[in-house]
Amino acid sequence: MADVVMVLPGTVWQIPLIKSLKQHGYRVAVVHPYRDAPAFKYADEIVYSDILDRESVLDAARKLKVVAVMSDECDIATPTLAYVSSQLGLPSQTESMALLYTDKSKMRDFCRDHQLPCPAYRVCETKEEAFDFFKKIGSGCTKDHKMVIKPIDANSSRGVFTIDTEEQLSSLFDVSIGFSHHRHAVICEQYISGAEFSVDGIKMPDGHVCLAISEKQQFEYNRNLDSYLYFSHNSSEYDYDRLRKINNQFVDMSGLPFGFTHAEYRYEDGEFYLLEIGARGGGNLISSHIVPALTGIDNYGLLIDMFVGKEVVEKIEQDQLRTDKVAVLKFFDTTEEGGIVRGVKGTDFLNSRPEVLYWQLNFKVGDKIHRPTDGGNRIGFYVASAENREAMENLQQEIDKRFFIEYE
Repeated sequence: MADVVMVLPGTVWQIPLIKSLKQHGYRVAVVHPYRDAPAFKYADEIVYSDILDRESVLDAARKLKVVAVMSDECDIATPTLAYVSSQLGLPSQTESMALLYTDKSKMRDFCRDHQLPCPAYRVCETKEEAFDFFKKIGSGCTKDHKMVIKPIDANSSRGVFTIDTEEQLSSLFDVSIGFSHHRHAVICEQYISGAEFSVDGIKMPDGHVCLAISEKQQFEYNRNLDSYLYFSHNSSEYDYDRLRKINNQFVDMSGLPFGFTHAEYRYEDGEFYLLEIGARGGGNLISSHIVPALTGIDNYGLLIDMFVGKEVVEKIEQDQLRTDKVAVLKFFDTTEEGGIVRGVKGTDFLNSRPEVLYWQLNFKVGDKIHRPTDGGNRIGFYVASAENREAMENLQQEIDKRFFIEYE
């Protein structure tokens, strides 16, 4: 019988990884607490457990005699994955490494200790501490007096707010701290006003390689929530080589043994400042769809071999990725007032274009939709790739003309 690999959790975002594992000849055990988990229908074994209950997950992994514990696009799974793997002697990052790549304060401390650019910050357990930091960054601020607060270890932009006034801080501090999973604290940091970027990469035996960089846009009504990511290997405006260097330095100096990475940066006054970095692939199918389309690399195949302990001899040279290929991840939006959906036009067009790699609507006709408040309640998205910028521009113009939502 084939070896068993455990995957957690059972969300839709794990399905591409599960499919790849099965294509590589492994049986898959999926862990999730709810019976309607989307990934269960692809599983060979089902484990009903909260992925934060690491002893329960460990017990199931022992019984199934798994050869690896894996996850993708999910920060909160990382500590459990590291713990269970270490207990079973399986390849993985260590528990301390998992903490570095999920706790935003640890990321900031690492940057500070290794002279890597990051915003001024403070970990705050009380509202009074947050007020004090807000006043201090304001006293030395020559630009807009703003601060960002975010939970120490949440995901999907939950509990992340840009603070302009003390009144906002007073009303939003408790909301933000409520999203922290393991430590009751928030990180307060100086607001960086420039463009935002994401960097997806992979730690290979000979070092970290950046596979995909996106320039990001946010919804006008929510400055902390992505609306559009444009992926390319080159930029005429920003020094992507500098960004790659900083990102590689963080990962290589951290000692991460192997695996995917996903980082976010902001640019200001000629420098890229790390906002956060995770030891997993980018969400909304960046690792499963966009990275392979941009690079031609079977990154899941490499990841699986690393987790099951196979020797990886393949090398990825950064220069081989300097192509004109581009990709986008675009989130659909609704009107300011939202409304009840009467119909959706243009889905046949999305299905007809091979450049559209995937699209998804998180609603159905008859639902009432509204503008999103975090990454978990955006109304849908599409992923597309093209050979160059001009081809992508033409495709997006067609999508914008043909796809729209009708309201009652």
